[in-house]
Amino acid sequence: MISYEPLWKTMQERNVTTYTLIYKHNFSPYTITNLKRNKSITMNTLEKLCRILNCTADNIVEFNQEKEPESIFLCFYIFMLIFTTEIPGIRNPLL
Repeated sequence: MISYEPLWKTMQERNVTTYTLIYKHNFSPYTITNLKRNKSITMNTLEKLCRILNCTADNIVEFNQEKEPESIFLCFYIFMLIFTTEIPGIRNPLL
């Protein structure tokens, strides 16, 4: 799982805010939202962050393989809900 926890620490150490990224460095609010939600970003964005913060990629992103993304559990829950629920007029082969 991708985590941008190092980014927030690096930004705090260098007194850079998300406001600064948006209004001074022309980051889109959508990119900031992706960062806050630990979603993927482009290599161009990573490079730009490294230049602005004068750091390397490991000061911005970390990869945690032992953590399962919540979305996998949500998809499994929805799958089980759909396939274990009787819907009138629709034959469910799993029931």
